[in-house]
Amino acid sequence: LNYQSTGPIAIDAELYSTSVITAIQYYQDSTPSTNEHYHARIDVRGGYADRLVKDGAYIGSGSDVFSSASTWVKCNLTVDQNGNHKFYVGDSLGGSATDTTYTSGYLALNHHNSGTGAVANLRVRKYYNPEPTYIIGSEEKGGKGIISTTPGATPFYTNVSNPYNVT
Repeated sequence: LNYQSTGPIAIDAELYSTSVITAIQYYQDSTPSTNEHYHARIDVRGGYADRLVKDGAYIGSGSDVFSSASTWVKCNLTVDQNGNHKFYVGDSLGGSATDTTYTSGYLALNHHNSGTGAVANLRVRKYYNPEPTYIIGSEEKGGKGIISTTPGATPFYTNVSNPYNVT
């Protein structure tokens, strides 16, 4: 994976590990190493929570989210314009932190040591906070009539209080 990111980012993926750790490394140098910059990782060794890591050490707060070995886990990682990192494992917050040490760099996928690690359905996109939302409401009712699309023409319309004129 050789994708370089600058600024706010969102990463969606399914992670899988049979024995140790599978991680998404982000804002990396061009030759990432295991303990460099940021990682969002699942750890299936037992007793280790899924967390955010910076330069080899846990950062921010984490919860007791534990992934099981040989199970696909849906993950979502976001970093906003203010350096707020959030890592969701399934529907649970695995870790959150505020840090702006690194704000651009490469993405890498990492599996530590023995066993099998895999990533599926990887999606990388710009992140906007708050993300756009939409509401599907009822149909809007408008005036009925014919509106000319010819510039300068006088339109025929039946809604006198709100005439439409195309220019």
